[in-house]
Amino acid sequence: MSTGRLIAALIVGFLVVQVAVMVTNGIGGLMFHSMPDPETKKISADANTPGMCAWNIAWYLPAGAIGAFVATKIARARPWWPVIGMAGLIVLIGVPYAIFAPPMYREFGADIPGWCLPLLPLTGTLGVLLGGWLGACCCRRGNDASAAE
Repeated sequence: MSTGRLIAALIVGFLVVQVAVMVTNGIGGLMFHSMPDPETKKISADANTPGMCAWNIAWYLPAGAIGAFVATKIARARPWWPVIGMAGLIVLIGVPYAIFAPPMYREFGADIPGWCLPLLPLTGTLGVLLGGWLGACCCRRGNDASAAE
């Protein structure tokens, strides 16, 4: 197993997670009126920020799972290496974000519930571990089946 393949699996899997998060954040922002006004850069007073937070938390699990599943398929022989790397990146980026982002949201006029930001990296990491487990099981079965033929 080449190191390049493991690094590619990590990068592609993480990008899949990020694209899924951006798409679902955009959809959620439109659904819950949580997109900033282009002129004032403020979120409207009728924004449903608790609904947006619940939406994000609900989608971070499958986003992480899909990205990790893709990473395991690319990595093949050692599927857990990129999954552990992805989980580490999510924690490394998500925990400081949860700590330092609330003032930024207040500048935009968003009233983010205190439970929201800490749950995002936790949910994403659990999704990555779930997707890694699913992908590793499928990889193992696929390798066993092809070896038997």
